[in-house]
Parts: sequence; C-alpha cells; structure tokens
Amino acid sequence: MKKNNKFLRMAAIILSVVMVLFSFSGCDVLDEGMENGPDSGYYDNTDSYSDSNTSEKGLLDDLLDIFGDDSGYDSGYYDDDDDYDYSQGSSSSDSSDDLMSILFDSFFGGSSSDYGWGESSYSGGSDNYTGSGSSFEYADISDISSGSGKFTLLVYMIGSNLETDGGCGTMDIQEMIDAKVDDNVNIILEAGGAKKWQNSVMSNGKAGRYKITGKGIQVLDAGSKKSMVETSELKDFIKYGVSNFPADRYALIFWDHGGATLAGFGTDEMFSGELSIDEISQVLNNSGVHFDFVGYDACLMGNIETAYSLKDCADYLIASEEEEPGYGWHYTGFLKALSKNPSLDMTRLGTIIVDDFVASNGRDDVSLSVIDLKKIENVYTKMATLFANGSKEIYAGNYRTLSKARKNSKGYGGNSFDQIDIIDFCNKCGLDGADDVVSAVKSAVVYEKTNIDRTNGLAMYFPYDYPSYYNSVLKQLKSFGMNNKSYYGFFDNLLSSRSGGTGSRSMKPIEVQPGYIEEDTSVDLTTTDWYVPEVAEAETPVTFDLDEDGLLILRESGDNFVVKITDEQYDAMAFADIGVFLDDGEGYIDLGNDSLVEYDENGDLVLAYNSVWVAIDGNIVPFYIIDEGYDAYGKWYSYGEVDAEFTSARTGETRNIEIILCWDEDHDGGYVKGYRTASDSDAPSQAERSVTQFVKGDKIQFVCEYYTYDGEYDDCYYLHEPIIVNKALKVTYDDLDGYDVLVYGHIKDLYGNDYYTEFFFVEG
Repeated sequence: MKKNNKFLRMAAIILSVVMVLFSFSGCDVLDEGMENGPDSGYYDNTDSYSDSNTSEKGLLDDLLDIFGDDSGYDSGYYDDDDDYDYSQGSSSSDSSDDLMSILFDSFFGGSSSDYGWGESSYSGGSDNYTGSGSSFEYADISDISSGSGKFTLLVYMIGSNLETDGGCGTMDIQEMIDAKVDDNVNIILEAGGAKKWQNSVMSNGKAGRYKITGKGIQVLDAGSKKSMVETSELKDFIKYGVSNFPADRYALIFWDHGGATLAGFGTDEMFSGELSIDEISQVLNNSGVHFDFVGYDACLMGNIETAYSLKDCADYLIASEEEEPGYGWHYTGFLKALSKNPSLDMTRLGTIIVDDFVASNGRDDVSLSVIDLKKIENVYTKMATLFANGSKEIYAGNYRTLSKARKNSKGYGGNSFDQIDIIDFCNKCGLDGADDVVSAVKSAVVYEKTNIDRTNGLAMYFPYDYPSYYNSVLKQLKSFGMNNKSYYGFFDNLLSSRSGGTGSRSMKPIEVQPGYIEEDTSVDLTTTDWYVPEVAEAETPVTFDLDEDGLLILRESGDNFVVKITDEQYDAMAFADIGVFLDDGEGYIDLGNDSLVEYDENGDLVLAYNSVWVAIDGNIVPFYIIDEGYDAYGKWYSYGEVDAEFTSARTGETRNIEIILCWDEDHDGGYVKGYRTASDSDAPSQAERSVTQFVKGDKIQFVCEYYTYDGEYDDCYYLHEPIIVNKALKVTYDDLDGYDVLVYGHIKDLYGNDYYTEFFFVEG
C-alpha cells in the first residue's frame, strides 16, 4: 500500500473503537480446579504447555494491560499481586458481568449499557456478550433425568483469526470445561489453524488433540504443524476419536469460518485451501461412523446441499443459514444436559443447542436450525418438481418474474454467497409446487430460532450473482447424489436467460471521463457447460434510455437530476445507487457508493445527493453500501463497509480489513459494528463469522482508489493520517461543502447489466 496522503487534510487524528465483545471470564487459562500435575496429562494452575506461549499471559491479562489501571477491582479474579486467582473459576455470570462492565466503563467512560452492552441472568457458564441483549432465554435443563450410555463428541476446531484476534476458540473451550462433564461423555477436541492461541495450553501454529473432562483439559497429542483443511487430517481425527473413545453415540462439530455451498468450510492461518462440502461428505460417509448429529459452529452452512451431503451418515444437521457471531455456540448447557443423560433424545438436545446459541448472542441477526436428515430426500424431490415448473415458465418467457423473485428473496452473508432462504423464495416465485416445498421444509426443520426476517431454517444455493462458479458447484452436488436433471436444469435455463440479456458494458464510473477508450469488458458465458443457446436467444431484455455514449440520460428537475423510468424498466431493475468522486486538486478520490436515491411522483429515479458523505470520527471515508431492508420486527436497517489497513495492538500484524457500519431505527446516526478481514480476491470466500471488535491501541489507516483527471486508474492510497484506537468510533454524515465532486447514478438490472449516468458536477 502506498503511503501518499492524497486527501485534503480534514481534521486532526481522531481516535476510535468499539469495545471487545469477549466474555472475559476464563480466557486466560483453560481450567477450573485442575488439581493434577503435568505427569498426569493434565495442567494445573501453574504449569503451561506451549513452548511458544510459556512466558506469555493470556487474553484477559493482555486486555487488562491494554486497558490500563484495574485498581479498585475486587471481584475475586485478581489478587493483590495481580495474579490470576483460578479458584474463582468462570461460572459466575455476576463476576464476569462486573469485570466486563468495569473494563468497558473505564475504557469508554459512562455506563456499559450506554453502548448496548447486554447483561445475562444465566448462571450456567460464560455469556458471549455479543449484542444489545436478548428476549430469548437459555434452555432449562433442570427437568432432565439421569440416563445411561456413553456419548463421544468430536470437535474439529480450526482456530483461524477468530482465535488469533479474538480468543473465540478459547472462550468456547472454556465453556466446554465449565460443563464439568462426567466420564460418560467424551469431548475430544482437535485444535489448530491459529497463529496465536489465547491460552497457555494450545500451541501456536500447531494442531493438537485434547480431551475435555470434569477436571479440565487433558493433552492427548501436543501436535505439530499440519493443515486442518486437508481431508486426510479430518479423516484421521475421526478415526482417532472413535477408536480411542468408543461410545454408544457419536456427534461431530465443525468450528471455524463457513462459506456456504459456494466456498465450503475452514480457514487455516498457516495453510491455504478449505474443505468443500463434497470433500467433507466423502470423509464422513467413508468413516464407518453414523453420527447422531453433525453441527457447524460456522457461518452459512444451514443449506440443503450440506444437509443432502450428510443424509446417509448422520441423523441431524445443526447449522445456521446466516453468518454466526464470532463466539458462536454456547457449549455449557447442552454438555451439562448430555452429562446428566447421554441417551438424551436428539430433538431435546438440539433445542438446547439452538436456544442457548440464540440467548447467549442476543443479536438481531442470528439463526440456528435442527434439520432432520431423514426428510431431506423429500425436500429435494419436491424442489425438483418445483424447478421443473420453473423451467416451463422460463421457456414461456417469464424469466424476469422468476429473476425478481430470486433477487427479492432473503439472502445471506451480505448476499455474497448465492444462498437464499428456500421458503422465502417459494413465497415469492408463484410456481406450482411451491406449497409442497414449504411443507417439506417445515417438516424437515424440526426446530429453529431466529431474529432474522424471512428466515425459516433451511437455505439453498441458487446461482445468480456468481454464474461463473456454477460449473464447479454443480460438480460437487452431483458427486454426492444431487443429480436430478429437473433440479439443476432449472438453474441451467435461468442462467442462460440471464446471459442472453447481458448486453451492456460493465463500466467503472470514472470511465465516462474524457480520454477513456471504450472496450467491451462483458464476460462470455456461452462456452460454459450449462449454457442453453435456444433459451438465451429467446430472451428479450428491457432496454433503458441511453445516449450515444451508452450512458443513462440525465435530466434536470428543480434542484435535482433524475433518470426517467418506465414501469417496465422499474420491474427490470435489481437496485440503484449513486457514487461520488472527490476532486483533491490532483485527481479523483473514489468515495464509493450509497443508496441515496428516491423516486418522485412520476416514478422517475432521483439522484438525491445532498453534499454530505459518510465519515468516521470526522474523517470522510470511501463507503460502499451492502444491503438495506427491514428486520424481523419490521424495523428499517442499512449497512455497508469501509476499506482500511489494520495493525493489531495485540499481535502487531498488519492486514486489509473491511469496517462494517450500520444504521437502523434505533441508531439512525449510525455506528461501527466491527471489522472483518478483507478477501484477497473478488471471488466469494468464507464469511468472517460476524465481525471482530477493535481494542485499544489498534491502528486504522483508511484507503481509497485514486484516478487521474484523464479517467485512468492510478493506484490505491492511504487516506488521512492513521487513527490509533482509544475510544468508541463515531459515525456521521459530514458536509462536503468546499470540495468539488463528481456524482453519478447507477442501475443494475435483473440480467446483471450495469448502467451508469454521466457525471454531474457539484461545486464546493
């Protein structure tokens, strides 16, 4: 990244952050009352395992150091010598609430409740502290009677940046320890894939194996540097766990990032690659083990493709349609229940997992489902019939109706994974057979809980925004039996119709500047295996009013510029927005795009630029809108991202991030939700499992794309002076008065075409 400070200096360095959403209790050492010494294979209160971690303190110590003075704190966690008092344990929510509040308040000032910091009355383990509180309650397990049998739970934990940056894996392991399971439950953990573990047991950069018991954590294999995104490692772990810890029942949980059907599961910080759903399916189906459930404590894996791939090797899938918060599942409650009764019915066990997950995260954007895999074949059969009817509609010339239904269906992962809710699509598509699919899905989803609008427990891969990936995904689906021609033939036809209507150039907005040489940059999809020429050729797309340069025609209307839109054109639109380029005296800074458009009484599109733009702590930033809509309670929301370079105060590591900004009816001024690691490419990659919070001392450097006056892309540059975090970031819309800007309008239609207006000039 170049270090030119191109932007007009707008303010002094402003300091930023939103608090760490960790549950601080138990993050330092993974034990509670571990009385055995190292010779027994356990770790006591003074011994640490990792050679690389031996002299390091854990996350709680580091955070106390970062936050400064902890004087006056007397809850039993730290003694007079600032040593950790392990005898206090971590099962008291009162203590952890006090610690969190003290740290939060000393850092930001005022009350932690002012920042939406949720409090929990649950006393069964560490709370996840992610969000503004929840109306959901933890599962009551007091009525579970004792039972016999043996249960082995295998947990495949790829720590990734979730552990390195946030200690999320450590916290979940502590929750497992807090359950104090009896000998009738084996919790066998493989943990690796993280550059830095926030505890003194796991080894940085290595993958080891551990057993969690009522005493604490036992090291089974200290581990070595090996990739956890290789099928051979997963296969060996399952074989190891089952062979050494035989039981009456088995379950497997995958813990890390997930990327739906499109991008698979798992990010190992030391090794490249991921585990695709067909690779996982092959390993599990060839393992010789039948699992009571397979769970994904990961984003976006609650879809029919994942479910179908596991239907012959497991009874249930427990997974989320949407992104998960970083801290994911809450482990204490359901493990306590299993310890009381290892023969506990799966339906009851699943409800405990779901209830505790939602209650512990206290957010508006969580979802978790228990899916009966014995009923997935029926869902698939009903969907194949639905899609056969969909193909008939496409041949009848009704592509745009189905495309609109697809576009307006509930999508997940910021609409970046071609994953939508099955029932929501059925409610919009108007196809014969939709009601049968809805009934089949409701029967298969035996339990689900969510705060997300139009989310019903089971999603599907529906290729639309990323047609170039369809071939590779289709090969996966066919490999584990999703090879019904009526099913995937619908996608063939729909994508062919979409391709047949793709005719305009996809231009960068700056390309309308003088000096740009026109060239066709559209992608040729006619050579793909799925392309159906007769369907594509029959498609007649809606056209928009363009000038001789291929640009949308702008008209003045009072103080605004408008684009005239007919009813037919409106029906063909996917979305519209505006973009802004700022003239800094040497060239143009791309400030991104926002949904600042309206429709007047004539139905025409108004480019409602009002000389303000998104700012963080007084610094105008390049902002890119991602989505807006209404939540499960009918409340409006909007969110987008700001590109930045980030240097961690904890690790010193520098990388590119996306800062997520949100607005809703309760926060119309906007707020910083957190950040996630930016992808290195435009290809879909695994979701960041919600976002990570900044901590004091983190360095943020905003970045922007820069263009010359001739319309040529120059480079990516730093914008403003760096921000060093020391308080909560403030989001505003600040005036651009005094700065000359170029504004353009943009429309994307249902065929994927991008249409741009010419620029209009706004003098500062």
